[in-house]
This record gives sequence, C-alpha cells and structure tokens, in this order.
Amino acid sequence: MKTCLKAGFVPQKIQLTRDVSVAIGLVSIGMGVTPLPETQSSVMIPDVNYCFLTDSCATFTLTLSWQRHQKNKALADFIRYARELTV
Repeated sequence: MKTCLKAGFVPQKIQLTRDVSVAIGLVSIGMGVTPLPETQSSVMIPDVNYCFLTDSCATFTLTLSWQRHQKNKALADFIRYARELTV
C-alpha cells in the first residue's frame, strides 16, 4: 500500500492470492496491477507489461516450506542459513 501511495494512487479493490500465475492472470484480464518477484517477469503474456520497482521500502514476505519429516543434512543446513538471514 505504501508503494502505491508513493506512486500516486490508491487501489479501489484488493484481490489477494498466493498464486503468482493467478495474479498475472488477473492483470491480463484488466483487473489492475500486482507486485511480483522479479523472477516472474519472464512470464510472457500478451498485453502484460513489467517494470522494476526501485523503492527500497517495497518489501514482500516470503515463506520457506519443506516436507516436515525430511531427513537431509543439506536441507537442515539451508533452513538454518535461511533463518540466520532473516533474524
């Protein structure tokens, strides 16, 4: 919301989704704009344009998930590393 306000507009309606492809689909049918991870800018859909945000306040929450009972040293090391980065 802060990024929208800084850009000079207030969204009239907000549709939440956890699925990036749904968000891009909503944009493609004229339902507004959506923030996306940069990695999704390669999804080429007609009439959908991408621009990069330079606002350092534009942050997003990411969630790390894994199989609960997975026994894997590399996975455990990665989870520990990710937690250290987010503290």
